[in-house]
Amino acid sequence: MPIGGMYLSSSPFLSPYDDSLLLFPLLTAIRLSLRTAFIGCMCLTLTIFSLLVGRYFDIGDPVMMSLALMNVMSITDNLGWMVRMIAEAEMRLNSVERMEQYASTPPEAPRRQLRDARLPPHWPRGHIVFADYQMRYREGLDLVLRGVSLEIEAGEKVGICGRTGAGKSSILNALFRICESTGGRIEMDGVDIATLGLDTLRSRMTIITQDPCLFAGTVRENIDPFATLTDVEVWHILSQIQLKDKVAAMEGQLEAAVLEGGSNFLAGEKQLLCLGRALTKQSKVVLLDEATASCDMETDTLIQQVVRTAFKEATVITIAHRLETIMDSDKLVVMRDGTVEAVGPPSQLLHTSFFQK
Repeated sequence: MPIGGMYLSSSPFLSPYDDSLLLFPLLTAIRLSLRTAFIGCMCLTLTIFSLLVGRYFDIGDPVMMSLALMNVMSITDNLGWMVRMIAEAEMRLNSVERMEQYASTPPEAPRRQLRDARLPPHWPRGHIVFADYQMRYREGLDLVLRGVSLEIEAGEKVGICGRTGAGKSSILNALFRICESTGGRIEMDGVDIATLGLDTLRSRMTIITQDPCLFAGTVRENIDPFATLTDVEVWHILSQIQLKDKVAAMEGQLEAAVLEGGSNFLAGEKQLLCLGRALTKQSKVVLLDEATASCDMETDTLIQQVVRTAFKEATVITIAHRLETIMDSDKLVVMRDGTVEAVGPPSQLLHTSFFQK
């Protein structure tokens, strides 16, 4: 179909799927079609005027004049094709630019380190220490964590709160080493996490994010993706997360289908299934990043109840904007501009001016 003198499927190198990817730059280029049409009309007008003048004074070969007129009549299409090709080339070169960017991106730290083999079998117990920790997301940017010093005891339930951009989620990025330290260190049970391999570090912790991640498959595969549990153990986990009755009523029970993204479950039920998957790892460090933000208050209360009972021996770090979600924590950490503004029990912080705001 022609649009502004350009054909969306004129190139022999493009499939219909490629055309859809190029639609935005092509539509941008079509904005120039009015100008190219105007240029073509001007050229055609000048050519016709020149031919009329030549015939009036009997100048020029009629055959050559006819050939010139035919060529000028196609100038609008040719200009449109040229604009289309320029837009297409620019789009293709974006891919080259992206490949060059990926090739020059520094790789992550090694997946394994020699020290990993010397770790105690049940590491970590959950004792976490931030010692003047600093972090930025990219070289040249401002620090997002500015000298965070914090100690979390093993088995402690800690809530982290603060305004948007205060550095709450950056704490979790630091623990998983999504970004490396700019200064200071983080220790778990006395071990500097910067000396460990990423696979070892990340496999010993569990994170539950705001958007629950469920896979197309069965309930059992979502609870126990590595098939390490028996049916009795899976049912026990479903009982802990209060989904046993729901799954038992489904056709196939443990083999009941879970659609892509868990679309056949409610938002709260999807988060509970993610909690069940976390239980299979039996991690001693559990991180919740706005895990109940998309749930109603009733479901939020249920999820918090499951967390308190199922992870009662683990260190749980919860990030939340709803203060009701973290008010029963053992300790609250109030973040402000990348620093720790206040630390203490909720009852104590209720009397501080910044936390009251």
